[in-house]
Amino acid sequence: MKTFTKTLKALAVVMLLALSVSAQAPQKFNYQAIARNNTGVELVNQTVGIRISILDGGPNGALVYQETQTKTTNNFGLFTLEIGSGTVVSGTFATIGWGSGDKYIKTEIDPTGGTNYTVAGNSQLLSVPYALYANQAASGSQGPQGPAGPAGPAGPAGAQGAAGPAGAQGVAGPAGAQGPAGPAGPTGVGTQGPTGPTGTGLTGPAGPAGPAGAVGAQGPAGAQGAQGPAGAVGAQGPAGPAGSTGAQGVVGVFNINGFVGGSIAGNSTAYVFVGATTPITTTAGQRLVGSAEAPLKANSGIAANVQVGLGYQPVGGGTITNFVGNNYSLVEVSNTNRQTYAASGSVVPGAGTWNVGYIVLNPSTFAIDNNDFSNGWIMVVNP
Repeated sequence: MKTFTKTLKALAVVMLLALSVSAQAPQKFNYQAIARNNTGVELVNQTVGIRISILDGGPNGALVYQETQTKTTNNFGLFTLEIGSGTVVSGTFATIGWGSGDKYIKTEIDPTGGTNYTVAGNSQLLSVPYALYANQAASGSQGPQGPAGPAGPAGPAGAQGAAGPAGAQGVAGPAGAQGPAGPAGPTGVGTQGPTGPTGTGLTGPAGPAGPAGAVGAQGPAGAQGAQGPAGAVGAQGPAGPAGSTGAQGVVGVFNINGFVGGSIAGNSTAYVFVGATTPITTTAGQRLVGSAEAPLKANSGIAANVQVGLGYQPVGGGTITNFVGNNYSLVEVSNTNRQTYAASGSVVPGAGTWNVGYIVLNPSTFAIDNNDFSNGWIMVVNP
């Protein structure tokens, strides 16, 4: 058991986060490792018990989360976990403070598939903070908002509203006072008829009517009627066109994970890709930002001084260019112990489609031929 666990090597910790405007990051991430025996031979198609612990601040830091899983290795001794989906022993995955200090992952193994665990490895999680940053860019914490577009021209003035209806007729004024009566006409003089014989005398005819009196003065005018209601407001003119959207921040995040495989030849004067590459298309001014690592070892000779970094090459072939140019990292690859070598950087390659990945230039006389999985990430960012 003890010799088995000393030879287990952690290979990759890959954050898989969706870039969606409203989606949340999945509460789990992938973890891969190869199980080997004490002679370096892979344990293939074998069920193993695994206990994963997330530690805060360092390899011996406080335990913030722990879970167990049982997995079966494949034909290469490789097993894959989704950390966050196992049987929880301690803590809550969703409340881990990824942004508050370094996080380390401790792996414990029982090669018989049981729970008699022995520590197999303890390494820092290097990719988690960047993957969570990429998730913020998709789900609402994206890059800074571009400047507002210019205001559209003002719409034309609305048409004049129709005139309101006429106000109601004002109340008629009171009737003028009755004029004074005209003077009575003179009494007509009747002619007394002759006295009839023994009978009553006949009455004479009535005198003519007097003239009509003068017309009275006109009464005062009545008060003015109330004003009618205002006409309806004309319709609003159409809105001007919206300004153009400003450029976004992070455009996309790409993983570069894969087995290094083969041998990195010595006496080299040019960079070669180590492990997987990914094709990425950029426009003029867009920047590539990334970080990656690979476990390397030379089986013979002496320790080799090599250059490591991130590089890009035109799709279809051509020169591989280091992200940082002549500011490359120079490391000594051990010939006694396999060690992990990290590289990071950023570059503006121009418009085109590129193969991007972890690169090595080995000018020493010895090959680097005992290697393991490389893993990392690349972001495309607008200027």
